[in-house]
Parts: sequence; structure tokens; C-alpha cells
Amino acid sequence: MVLQHVIDANPKTSPVPDLIEHVAGEFAPAVMAIWGSGDVGEYLTSTSTQRHVWHAVLAASDHDCSPTRKWLTENRRKVIVTRAYGSYPSGMVRLLSKLGPRAETREFYRSAHVALSRGDMLTRILQHSKTIDPHVVFAIAELPSDLVSGRMACHLLRQGVSACEIAEMSWLVKRVVEVSGSVAILNLLANSKNPVVTVRKAIACLPFPAPPWKAEGLIPAQSAEELSDIARRLGNCLSDHDIFYSSCLDVQAGIAFYFVTRSAKPLLLKFTKFGGVGWNLDDCRGERNRPPTKEEVEQITGIHSDIEGVWCRRLSYEMR
Repeated sequence: MVLQHVIDANPKTSPVPDLIEHVAGEFAPAVMAIWGSGDVGEYLTSTSTQRHVWHAVLAASDHDCSPTRKWLTENRRKVIVTRAYGSYPSGMVRLLSKLGPRAETREFYRSAHVALSRGDMLTRILQHSKTIDPHVVFAIAELPSDLVSGRMACHLLRQGVSACEIAEMSWLVKRVVEVSGSVAILNLLANSKNPVVTVRKAIACLPFPAPPWKAEGLIPAQSAEELSDIARRLGNCLSDHDIFYSSCLDVQAGIAFYFVTRSAKPLLLKFTKFGGVGWNLDDCRGERNRPPTKEEVEQITGIHSDIEGVWCRRLSYEMR
């Protein structure tokens, strides 16, 4: 009532235009065109839910001012949403009722309709959410509608994972399938209780890049399986799942590579790439993480003496 009194008192000097822009955001011009300065109080004094329904309708319109004030205010919410989008997905008005007092973007309302129209487990998550994160709505709307993507995203959302990470995981799954040429991961994900672990294992099992050089007396680890077998035989830190996965990613990224010496007491050598300069011996360990002897270090250095791009020492702290 106080707001309406201010509007009626002096529409030219009242803060209505600024207030409309603050509340309606990018829909402010359309709101002013539909309600006009004389009836804009009806828009401002409506509930947040009602305004969001109107914003959603305006977002779906090809022309901002195509809906009329009479049509917007005299029809039921579900009716105008259905007319604007061609369908009414269950929970649309309920989702809009959980938003704040200010308008969301045009893209958000369109994405909300798409996300709720999926009709899968992700839709149900949105329908039962107490609060609505626009980023999650965008992510769900953009995800493929297949069972695997839905199951994976559903698990991640329940774990509180961000929308960006959901999109990242979806991209990784798609690329793993394309690079490996196998759809086995899709079958595994469809029945997985923890899709994140499944994807991690699939990435780790991708073929390693070709070794950056060949040297007599060194055997390159050419796959995750080979690296795991070496780690198991030596009983070193790579037996830890997280460290092993991270190590495999470094190899996949081309910033690390592993060799094992051909000897009765083998050593696992980790070389790290130093930009475009070359490679340095980042770590060298034997059974139970034993350090190499002086003789073993000299032998490794001798093997690489003719390879200019390899430094067989760990770079000092000042140089890293």
C-alpha cells in the first residue's frame, strides 16, 4: 500500500523506473510497455512467484511486448506457461516460487523449462530442491538425456558437486568413449553406484602416450596396467589409488613418464617434463621406496649421457 501511494502521488519523480529495473532486470522495458506507468504498481506489488511466471513468459516470447497485461493477469499461471512454451512441465511454478525477488536471466527461464521437461531423475532433484542454483539448472538443461549422463549427474548433485564439475565429467565420459573406441564405460556407468570412481578408472586405463625416448636398460611403462603391476611388485606409494590415478593423469597429459630399470633390483624412474626445455628425473625408487645407490644413479646417468633433453637429477627447489 505504501508503494502504491508513492506511485500514485507523483509518477514522474518516484523511484519506480529504477525500482522496475532493479526487480525486472532485462525485462524492465517489456514490463513498462505492458503495464505502463499507471498500472506498474500491480506488477511491483505482486508476489515474487507471480512475477517470475511473467518473466518466464516474456523469456519465451519472440517479442518482448507480445503478451498483454489482461492476458497475463487474468489467466492461471499454468495456462500462460503452457501457452508460452507449448507445454507445462510438472513443478515449473513450484521451482519459480523458490527464487528470490529479482528476475533471473532470459536464458535461465528457458533452461528451467528444458530441465523440468526431461522427466528423469535430474528433474526430480530440481522438483524437490529447497533452493534453486541457476548454475545447476543450466547444467541439467544442457546435459544429454541418456541414462548414463542422468545417473552420473544425479550422483554428483547429491554429493554437492558443482555444476561446472558435472559438465566436466560429462565431457570426460564422451571423450573417453571417442578416444578408446569402446562403449564399455557406458555400460559400467549405467550400473555404477559411484560414477566418479568409474570414470577415474576408465581414464587411468586409456593407452599411455609413446615414450618420449628409448634407452638401453630401461623399460617404459606403456599402460596403466603395466604401471600398476610395477608398483605392486615394488610395493611403493603408487599402490595408493589416488596417487596412482594422479600419476596416470600426468602421463596422459604428457608431463610425466615412467620407466623401470632392467635389473635384478629394479628401480622405478619418474621423469617430469620441464616445459619445452626437456625432462628431469623427478623421482627414483626401488622396492619399498628404497632410494637408489650411488652406483645406480651413475648407471642411470650414463644411460642418458647422449640424450641432451634429459637431466638425470631432481631439479633444485630454486629452479622449480
